[in-house]
Amino acid sequence: MVTTSIAITDDVAPQLYAVLHVPRPVVDGGPERGGGVAVVFRQSVVVRRHPLTNKCRPKTFELQLVRVGTSPLTHTVANIYRPQWMSSVAEFIDELTDIIALLSAECTDNVVVCGNLNCPGPAPEQVDVRLAAAFESLGLSQLVSAATRDDSLLDVLATSSPTLLSGVDVDDTGQISDHRLVTARLVVHNSKPPVAVKWRRRGSDKF
Repeated sequence: MVTTSIAITDDVAPQLYAVLHVPRPVVDGGPERGGGVAVVFRQSVVVRRHPLTNKCRPKTFELQLVRVGTSPLTHTVANIYRPQWMSSVAEFIDELTDIIALLSAECTDNVVVCGNLNCPGPAPEQVDVRLAAAFESLGLSQLVSAATRDDSLLDVLATSSPTLLSGVDVDDTGQISDHRLVTARLVVHNSKPPVAVKWRRRGSDKF
């Protein structure tokens, strides 16, 4: 299993990029292998496993928590996939609400929720009304406003600080997948790398 996981992460990350991967949990009634969620990121960006990860172990969806950036501007990113066989929409929203409330209470980061939540709404540009109400109650703005698979909005991008995300777009990327690609720009603060300084002490002049 370890060898397989390493092979997957090595293959998915191009040069100058790295990846953090969370394997799919094995549950009754679910697939016995494959799946999981991952974050692929440029190595120049600080991305770490989130310190609250062990407090957030959902049963109704797959979750990866990472912290992006450095102080004074950090983002808690919840990378989510909800397989439809794993829970009902109502069960999922209840547990998601509890986890986001925990994150908001225990850290001051901008919270970003992204991924395939499988909660389509009554129109192609809308998510399920219960999910929309949950986001509103949590102070999150859902920024995707177009269908991401066929005529359904399944892939979301929600944040507690919408001014820190811009250029949200949905692209079919040449139809290489049945899901369209959601892209956005996120304001990130990275510590400046240390600069090596060399000097030579000037000796006393002699006359």
